[in-house]
Amino acid sequence: MRVEKASAIAEIVSSVAIVATLIYLGVETQQNTQALQVNVRQAAADAEVEWLYNLLNTPEVLIDVGPAVLEGQYDARALAATGVLAASLFRLRENLWLQYRSGALDLELWGPYRDTLADIISSNEVMKAQWEGMRGFYASGFQVEIDGVMQQRRGSESQ
Repeated sequence: MRVEKASAIAEIVSSVAIVATLIYLGVETQQNTQALQVNVRQAAADAEVEWLYNLLNTPEVLIDVGPAVLEGQYDARALAATGVLAASLFRLRENLWLQYRSGALDLELWGPYRDTLADIISSNEVMKAQWEGMRGFYASGFQVEIDGVMQQRRGSESQ
């Protein structure tokens, strides 16, 4: 009888230990996920600031692209500079999309980045042409998402 009691007590203790371990692992997983999301948010902000910093520290690009955008007249230098800017911006946003798809970035942060890119592409004929010419270099899901936002915006503007 004593062995049976000891066995029953051991089963209860092991069951409680398993439940406690599962709770601990759940809390740890949640904390790790939150830490990962914070790191991804910071990396996204750092990448965006670096992109803008590089742009501002390359005055020839601003000199070539600035007037072209304002006047809508692009010479060969302005088109080349716009292509480089577009490619780097598209790749930067594609990386954020990949982070979003993996669950490391939430829609609250990805949505504004996505919408801004769609607005930039939609608002300028040269950027539209750059997107059309380069879109095949990016993940198909990223293409579909950006194209979908642009189409949705066009649909809401026509209503």
